[in-house]
Amino acid sequence: MTRRTKLAAVLAAAVAIGATPALAQQKIKIGNLLDLTGPTSGTGKFSGPGKVDAVAWINANGGINGKMLEADSVDYSYQTQRSIQLYKKWKDDGAIVIQGYGTNDTEAMVG
Repeated sequence: MTRRTKLAAVLAAAVAIGATPALAQQKIKIGNLLDLTGPTSGTGKFSGPGKVDAVAWINANGGINGKMLEADSVDYSYQTQRSIQLYKKWKDDGAIVIQGYGTNDTEAMVG
């Protein structure tokens, strides 16, 4: 093995070892629609905190495959246009999961 080959192997190993903690620290971004103040807040005031608590519980128990959830939970007052704005923002921010709330916002986002 030449000196350059050994150096390349050592550098490759160092990069691989150094990358492992960085990968483990990555977060899973989530958008979380809540209705705490809108027309369906009678239900939302119970389900919203439950969704927030579920994220906290998952993180407290090690996340998903070691990755913590980073949730942006927003009271959108069951306004469809607001849900579309949030969907676009979360998509641009790299969220891979969006927890919808109601029929109107879900249909608007997938339709």
